[in-house]
Amino acid sequence: MQCPASFTVLLTMTTSYQNKRAQHVLETESSDLQTATELECAPFFVDLTTLSEGQLDHLRGVGLLPPKIDAGLGHAAATRMCAKAADMLGVSESADGSRSVDENDDADDDERIVILEEIRGDQKRPTNNSNRQDPRNSNIPKEEMEERHIPAVNPYAIRLLRSQHVDYLTHSLSNPLSKGFVSLDASHPWMVYWILHSLDLLGHFDLFSSSTSNANANAKGDMTMREVEAFQKADLLTRVVSTLSHCWSDVFVEFSSRDVQGDDKLRELVRSQEITNKERNKDSGDGTVTIIGGGFGGGPSQMPHCAPTYAAVLALSIVTGIGLADNSSGKVRNDESEISTNKINQNNRNPYREAGELALNLLSEKRLPLYAFFLSLRERQGTHDDEEDERIAFRMHHDGEIDVRASYCILAPCKLLGLIDETAPTSSEKKINDAKGDTSSIVLSNPLLAPSIAKHISACQTHEGGFGAEPHNEAHGGYTFCALASLRILNAVEEIDVDNLRGWLARRQMGYEGGFCGRTNKLVDGC
Repeated sequence: MQCPASFTVLLTMTTSYQNKRAQHVLETESSDLQTATELECAPFFVDLTTLSEGQLDHLRGVGLLPPKIDAGLGHAAATRMCAKAADMLGVSESADGSRSVDENDDADDDERIVILEEIRGDQKRPTNNSNRQDPRNSNIPKEEMEERHIPAVNPYAIRLLRSQHVDYLTHSLSNPLSKGFVSLDASHPWMVYWILHSLDLLGHFDLFSSSTSNANANAKGDMTMREVEAFQKADLLTRVVSTLSHCWSDVFVEFSSRDVQGDDKLRELVRSQEITNKERNKDSGDGTVTIIGGGFGGGPSQMPHCAPTYAAVLALSIVTGIGLADNSSGKVRNDESEISTNKINQNNRNPYREAGELALNLLSEKRLPLYAFFLSLRERQGTHDDEEDERIAFRMHHDGEIDVRASYCILAPCKLLGLIDETAPTSSEKKINDAKGDTSSIVLSNPLLAPSIAKHISACQTHEGGFGAEPHNEAHGGYTFCALASLRILNAVEEIDVDNLRGWLARRQMGYEGGFCGRTNKLVDGC
């Protein structure tokens, strides 16, 4: 019987695929099923070296690929590019009509960008890939390239269209979202954090020094435009802080008198609230003290939740770092006498300082209420009668789910806010007197450093080596990151099987796609 054509194609792809991919540690029915699924995705993976010259020219024309220079074209012709590509790459027009790269765009390590707008009719390019020249070489003699200052560039190196990404991100952060985003109404801090973090990575808020900007400015109007741009960015950061502040919600939490007396941060919070909340903060008579804690919710007037709290604290930390950084060194400065309050283009003047101070003040104000809220989310696990078996987990919110995400979303902000004291005394090192003078039961320590927290996280490691959301759950990439990062913050990585974890992580990279999957026998994804 003759095999169908589709089967022949699949067989050919399978043979080629198996020559490229890394074999599974153990070939099973599930691994075969994963292989078959990856084969279905194979047509969507493109090797740039197999594309025709016309397709490559299109990618060059929009700026995704660097230019290719032909010997028959003069330098002026080789530097011409379409307006779309010039706009994407941030290339400006000089006085003589040629185009040069904006010196503020360092994405290409100061390499000159040259893109061919069109090819002369008599310049025929081979479409047979076997006859194509070495991608790292040019058909222009080396001496001529050096004389014309043309760099040797890999023509298949993908370029990052930074300005396009920045436009997309700033539009999403500055304008109301469409009604299709209503399902993300409980994710305001997350969207702010994702966008702000991306803009920060792209260098959108990087400052130019006075000497550089004066040297690059061709006219007074150029400096004026820089001023306007800087003020617009500063206003955006200020509105970010305002948005996140409206996502804060207070919540009343209760602690035993013993816990309050043994925790200097809780005692400080109680003292700060005695005037405004005197009746509620006093001992209720049954050994409990009610404190005003709080956290960030997914939006205004929403309940406090660990996940948006994590996103909000990180976003505010980014604004603080941007606003209080020294122009030249990038370090946070505290000496206000060194900051000019006049023009933003003066030396050491950071136009984002006001936004940075607002963010820092908000974090300082909410620091201790956050601490109280986080402690109220503790949940004892294991055998309560056996201290050696006791483990402490955290809930994502009051009456919410328990998993290692909560541990990380609590420990990371606490680390940033200085709420985890690595030199805190242990229970056997320091005792203090309570109000009655009883020193036998009151211990001053940091509850976030309790060994039972690391013990619970370690218990989430599976036989594969990764971590699940809870003990006995399937290992997952996201939970593994949360668990490992939490243990690193607690300096307790030695409590897990690191070799087993390393093997599990290595096996998550798929040989064909090159990307990573989150769980065993799953497809590659980006999350």
